[in-house]
Amino acid sequence: MGVRTRSAAAPGLAGTSTEATRLRLGLAASRPFRFEGGAQLKPSVEVAVRRDGGDAETGLGVDVGGGIAWADPRRGLAFDLKGRGLVGHDAKGFREAGLTGSLFWEPRAGNGRGPRLTLTQTMGAPASGGADALLERGTLAGLAANDDGAEDGGLLASRRLGLRFGYGLAAFGGRFTSTPGLGFGQSAAGRDYRLGWRLSRGAGAGRLDLSLEAMRREAVNGSGAGRVGVEPDHAVGLRIEARF
Repeated sequence: MGVRTRSAAAPGLAGTSTEATRLRLGLAASRPFRFEGGAQLKPSVEVAVRRDGGDAETGLGVDVGGGIAWADPRRGLAFDLKGRGLVGHDAKGFREAGLTGSLFWEPRAGNGRGPRLTLTQTMGAPASGGADALLERGTLAGLAANDDGAEDGGLLASRRLGLRFGYGLAAFGGRFTSTPGLGFGQSAAGRDYRLGWRLSRGAGAGRLDLSLEAMRREAVNGSGAGRVGVEPDHAVGLRIEARF
């Protein structure tokens, strides 16, 4: 993974350019345990060696992680807890840790219709360290700048609570599923509100997803320099995903 950021010169400020890289090689293992009634418990563990370079922390490091996931299809409930920490690094004083817990409720699991509720609490750095996590937006932003919102410098000081609710309905003669939804997020940096709609068809190969979402982000007034009187940000996003 690599990221490069540049800023142009402005009155009183010089132009800058920074870059950072990360190479990671790890081994992950998991074992599912199934119970009567369809419930499943799945613990997992991961160990990896990483090489950081560029203008941020540099050197070799070792991180370890683990998690436990539980799902009960009959009740439409699922729970997932993940944690990861950097146990050693060449850069003196460099520490990193993350913890994520998620609760998922979908009483009609499998068909995408009916109510769906997701509650997520994250603390610190990304709790997953696998290949997909290397390209997550939070990981890339963390390499480019220290923008975690932490005020006390603790490993798990950066916290975020997210809540999303949607309701799937049959559309176009039952060939598609239409899902309007609401979302709310709270962190030390501020709050965000989301209003979205998704149209989907099929699963796996042949799946088609069309998503439209509007978002409003408000800075927390009085909790940091320069935040008082900051106007809210607004954004609209459109995403189309097809699998063949």
